[in-house]
Amino acid sequence: MCREICLFLALTWVQIGVADTRPTGSSSAGWAKADCETATWLAGAEVYGDSLSGGIAGLGSLVRPSRLSYIPHFRSTERWYTGIAALNPDAETECHATFTAWADDGTLMAEAERTIQPGTTICEVSESLLSVQGQGWIRVESDTPIVIMEVFGNKKDGGIAGVRACEAAQEFVIPHVQLGPYTGSGVALANPGDKPLTASVRLYDATGSELAEWTGEIEPKARLVRTFKSLFPGHTQTDGWARATASGPVVSVSTLSTWFPSQQGELAAIAPVSPRERMRLPAMISDESWTTTLILVNPSLAFGTIQLDAYDEEGGRLGSRQLILGPNEKHTGLATSLLDLPSSCRGWVDICADVPAVTMALLRLAPNEAGWGLAGITPADAGPVVYFPQVATTQRWWTQLWLAHPLAGSIAVGEVNYRDSDGLLLDACRITVPCHGGSLLRAEELLP
Repeated sequence: MCREICLFLALTWVQIGVADTRPTGSSSAGWAKADCETATWLAGAEVYGDSLSGGIAGLGSLVRPSRLSYIPHFRSTERWYTGIAALNPDAETECHATFTAWADDGTLMAEAERTIQPGTTICEVSESLLSVQGQGWIRVESDTPIVIMEVFGNKKDGGIAGVRACEAAQEFVIPHVQLGPYTGSGVALANPGDKPLTASVRLYDATGSELAEWTGEIEPKARLVRTFKSLFPGHTQTDGWARATASGPVVSVSTLSTWFPSQQGELAAIAPVSPRERMRLPAMISDESWTTTLILVNPSLAFGTIQLDAYDEEGGRLGSRQLILGPNEKHTGLATSLLDLPSSCRGWVDICADVPAVTMALLRLAPNEAGWGLAGITPADAGPVVYFPQVATTQRWWTQLWLAHPLAGSIAVGEVNYRDSDGLLLDACRITVPCHGGSLLRAEELLP
């Protein structure tokens, strides 16, 4: 079934609330791909939620499948679970993938091989995939490029977090570290190499002052997993950021959790970010249920000017702001106040800086029948094809697909294909996204 959709028309202007985020009618699980036919690019993000036990998760979508990638954290215990989705986007060639898991002390835990048929996805909990319980990290190697993401969550208290598979890097920024009586941040650093390496984590406050530094050695295949409060015991009340460096490539993820009294707890994954001068946040929303917090960090040694422009789904400018951040300074604010936006709006944010900077967005869903929680969205790369490796619409799960057209002077024309896990085409929607426009598609709207 193929439907023609102009993404800036009435379909995408349905106000998000309980009735919109909980699926009705048909249910399915699979994957989606946005494919541009015109010579232009799209950036995407995926937000999904668990309306039964609560919790939402988000991540910037992938535009480049890879033959080697890393899942920086898995945990399979009585209290925690981890789900892994692996997509073979090639419509003609089957993929042979090897999943190798190591414990935090570097011990080999398990190895599993999977054959992923053309245009299909596998989605398994780590306990089933690896036939092992415990925690650690996973290396994924395949003979053809694949797309991988993970979700980990708390079985007892609710709360989920999502992160896409990452590449190893020697230097990166964790843009948001929050420590307080009811909030906490953690970090995991894994050494995928065959030799020991030295890693360093520096903690800064929002003014740019360096508060503390941790330096230590990580053995081959081992992983450092610590809360920031235990890593820096003298700093238990901080709203800042961190810089990580290593003598060799490391694999990392950070987490943010809240546990306010008389409220449901929240959990969010924060992917490490490399500084850059141009950044795009494809998801920004504010209404009775949702808020978006923008976080910007200047990790350089010079003053930086950062320009923020928010656009609605038709490509109209919602608001703009220019900030000057000092060396190592961080700025945090609600998108509506920071950019002087209407109280009810949605779209995406384009960020341009004259020094390499980092940014992210925190989307918060207030408790309702659709769930609750916090989703961390880091900048998404743009490309002619955007992959969403796990899309679900059931009585329990819902999924939002966000698209933004960041290039000026052109209109993005293409198609969004929604397939089940076996590759069967469930629906194909024609899309037209105006210059600087964006869109939100809900998974149940893609079902016939």
